[in-house]
Amino acid sequence: MALKQTTAFPAGYSSPHGAGTHRVATPGDVLCGGRLVLARAIWAGVAGLAVSLFIAAIPAHFAQLANPPAEVRAGLERLGLSARLYAGYMTALLGLFAVVCFAVAALIVRRKSTGGMALFVALFLVLLGAVNSPMLQALTERHSTLTAPANAAALLLWSCLVLFLLCFPDGRFVPSWSREVVLVWLSAMLATLIVTGTSLLPPSGAFAGAIWWRFRRAEGVERRSWP
Repeated sequence: MALKQTTAFPAGYSSPHGAGTHRVATPGDVLCGGRLVLARAIWAGVAGLAVSLFIAAIPAHFAQLANPPAEVRAGLERLGLSARLYAGYMTALLGLFAVVCFAVAALIVRRKSTGGMALFVALFLVLLGAVNSPMLQALTERHSTLTAPANAAALLLWSCLVLFLLCFPDGRFVPSWSREVVLVWLSAMLATLIVTGTSLLPPSGAFAGAIWWRFRRAEGVERRSWP
């Protein structure tokens, strides 16, 4: 009987044979010591800010929808719906989406609390559930003093979205030039937020091209790995 020879590679390495091998988790992906404490502190602070804004926005969003413009109210009456029922339904829908995002984020943190990418994805999910345009708009209209933290949370959400699309799942920028584009955009976003108090939308063309190139490259690698 012929035995197939296998070679064990250390954690973080893949076989040098074959261009289609995928990168596995490396020790550098695991945080420890002061880096882990700092990452968890930042995660808890940003997540706490996002959840606090979400909780404060719930009554503001409900009140905004419960007092719709005349044409919206007339449309609801034609459907036999009250404004309060409509407001309760839409608010509950956003609340349910947020709870699902929070639950998945909590599960990730519980199982992978030492992984840098895991903490980042969990934070992105918290922001995705808590920071949404209808909620933030209602919150800032009712409480103008919360405009600055609301805009900061929106900036963090956009930043996490772009980084997630360009770096997931291994934390590397692909293509490599997208790192410089992200740095320039983040600097412009921060400067715009400080000067004008509003967020700057990402350069969709550049990021769309980078994401397309990333997935085309992944598809090519997968095809080369086929026997």
